[in-house]
Amino acid sequence: MSIKQQTHLYEILIRFDENGFAGAHQISVEKYTDSKSGAVLSEKQGNPQALTAAKIKGLLSKKTEELLLKIAALEKKLEKTELTSAAP
Repeated sequence: MSIKQQTHLYEILIRFDENGFAGAHQISVEKYTDSKSGAVLSEKQGNPQALTAAKIKGLLSKKTEELLLKIAALEKKLEKTELTSAAP
C-alpha cells in the first residue's frame, strides 16, 4: 500500500490588546491517505505554532493569492458554461 501524507493550514488565531498585535498561533492538519483508493487512514490536528506578525502577513498573502486564482478559474468555467448554454 502506498501512503500519501498531506499537511494543510487549518486555523490562524490572532490576538490583539489595547496596544495592537498581541500574538498569534497557527494549527495545521496532517492527513494520511491510501494513494490508490483515496481512503483516509489518519487525520489529526497539530499543536499550535507561534506566529510573528511578518509570518502572518506572508501566510495571508499566499492564501489570498490561492483563493483569488481559484475564483478566477471558477469564473472562467462559469463563463464557458453560460456561453455553451446560451448557444442555439
